[in-house]
Amino acid sequence: LEHKSMLLAIVAMLASSCNRSDALRLHFAGALANGVTREEIIELLIQLSVYRGFPAALNAFSVARSVFALGVQPLQVDIPAPVDTESRTDRLERGKALLAKSSAASGDAVVRSFDDIAPDLGRMIVEHSYGEVFSRKGIDLKTRELSACAALAAIGSATIETPLRVHINAALNVGASREEIIETLVNLAAYIGYPATQRAIRITAEEFAKSDSSSRPRKEESE
Repeated sequence: LEHKSMLLAIVAMLASSCNRSDALRLHFAGALANGVTREEIIELLIQLSVYRGFPAALNAFSVARSVFALGVQPLQVDIPAPVDTESRTDRLERGKALLAKSSAASGDAVVRSFDDIAPDLGRMIVEHSYGEVFSRKGIDLKTRELSACAALAAIGSATIETPLRVHINAALNVGASREEIIETLVNLAAYIGYPATQRAIRITAEEFAKSDSSSRPRKEESE
């Protein structure tokens, strides 16, 4: 696993845990000292709001601000502000395109699963999560997906199983290797404990097996 991806995965995991400010502060400083930019950390924490809600993201930003104030690293990239004139339709269409690129059928199935009871929730996922958050620049898609896997694994509850499966496959779709996904999760054991890590690895193994099964030629086709 690339060193920067490992550092960002740890930050994502600690931030999603919500109650580890001292450890998070230490790892923010360590990440900055080892080549991670402020912009990458900012993008990671914005993404956290999708999985853990705005309170968790705001708490993590508070810790990040205290580290940034130490002047460890100056801002290096000017990330453009959102265009005020952009319509919701633009965000929705951009979200659909990114959903298709990263999560494909698995992500679309999650979105469509609310059609019978709360179709607006599915639209919000596509428009906000994919069209506004995941499509932002400042962090590459592979690192974004590996960090998403780390954050979801850190939560460790039954509620994250479906989104974790979606983002494991999304990580593969945008260029992460199986080894990188496994290393991302194994690396979390020291921070979230073995039970939560084992659960995430088990889910990952099941998704890998499904991928192998779907890519294997059917018997009549191979004869």
